[in-house]
Amino acid sequence: MGEETREVDKVGPSSYLYKVVYGGFISRTFAFVIDISIVGGILLALLFSYNIVMGPKFLVTPMEAPIFTYRVSVSTSTSFTYTLPDGRQGNYQEHEVTPFYYGLVPLPGYTQGELRLPGSIGQIGSTVIAWPKGWEVDRSAVVSFLYTKGLGRGTGRYPEEWQDSFNPYKDVKKAYPRDELMELFGEGYFNLVETKYWGIALYLLYAALLEGSRLQGTIGKRLVRVRITDGVGNPIGFAQSIMRNLSKIASGYILFIGFLMIISTERKQGLHDKIAKTIVVKDQHLDRVRADFAV
Repeated sequence: MGEETREVDKVGPSSYLYKVVYGGFISRTFAFVIDISIVGGILLALLFSYNIVMGPKFLVTPMEAPIFTYRVSVSTSTSFTYTLPDGRQGNYQEHEVTPFYYGLVPLPGYTQGELRLPGSIGQIGSTVIAWPKGWEVDRSAVVSFLYTKGLGRGTGRYPEEWQDSFNPYKDVKKAYPRDELMELFGEGYFNLVETKYWGIALYLLYAALLEGSRLQGTIGKRLVRVRITDGVGNPIGFAQSIMRNLSKIASGYILFIGFLMIISTERKQGLHDKIAKTIVVKDQHLDRVRADFAV
C-alpha cells in the first residue's frame, strides 16, 4: 500500500500530476502584463529625462498620432492662406504645442504646422506635423508636404491609406517616407515611433538580467510565484537567459504560435523555452522537480 502511495505522489515526466508543477499560460500572461507595465514606466521616464536634458529632438508626424495627445497654446498661433494645387484655399496655422507621449509624458518646446481646408471641423479636413521649436523650416515646403501627404490624398486628417487600413502604421509609413522627411527637416531628426524598438530592447534586457539572476524570474514572474529553471529545476545562467529571451522574437514572429505552445506542450514550454532548454516552475513544486530528476 505504501509503495502505491509513493508511486502516485511521484512527480514524473509521464505523470498527470507533473503538469501542475509548471507555470501555465494564464499566470505567465499576467506576469508579462506586470513586466510590460514596469518596462513601459522605465521607458517613459528615460524619454522624459532625455527630452529635459537634451531638449526637443523628435519629429512628430501622424505616424505617431495614436500615441499622442496635444496641448496647444492658442496665444502663439499664426495663420497664413495658401492656394493649394487643386485650386482650393488652404489655411496654414502654426502653434506652440506640447505633445504628450502615450498621453503621459509631456514633450514641451514644439511647433505644430497644421494645414486646414475652409470650413473644416476638428480633425476632418486637416493634417498636421510637429517639430522642435527653433528648427529652421521652409514654411512653403511644409505646406506642400502636408498637402501631398495629407489633404491631397484623403478627406480627413490622415492619409487615405490610413483611413482604409487595418494596420495604420504600415501604410502611413509609406505616406510619410523617411527620405522625404529627412529632405524636409534635415538629417538631425529622430522619428519617435521607433522608440518601440527601444522598448523591445529594454524588455529583453530587463528579462534576461532578472531571469539569469538569483531571482530566477522577472518581477512579474516572482509576483505570480513562478521561476525560470533549466530542464531539471536548477537556476539558469545569464547566457542561457539571453538565449531564452532573444528566442521570444521567434516565438512571436508567426501569429505568436511559439507562445501558444505553452498551452499544449507537456511541460508547458513555449518555443523559446524549448530553444533555450528551460522550464517555468511554480515555487511550491521546485523541490519536487529537482528530486524527480536527481541522478
